[in-house]
Amino acid sequence: MDVPVCSRIASWFSVVAASFFAALELGISGTYAIAITMKAMLGVHAVIGLGEAAITIAVITFISRVRPELILTRDGGLK
Repeated sequence: MDVPVCSRIASWFSVVAASFFAALELGISGTYAIAITMKAMLGVHAVIGLGEAAITIAVITFISRVRPELILTRDGGLK
């Protein structure tokens, strides 16, 4: 898989996974019903994750153009 594609998926997933566990904690604690927290947190953070993915790709693209030696390749070496 292409590095930018993996980076997009990973950055989006990290935001959504964090919101899932925060919603789970709120639901378990009894602060709010778990169904309400899941729907609210995951819906909003799925959109926030898209912004996170865009920022991540912008940074990786910038670094690969300015300092490509900082980007690791699949075999563990530098570009």
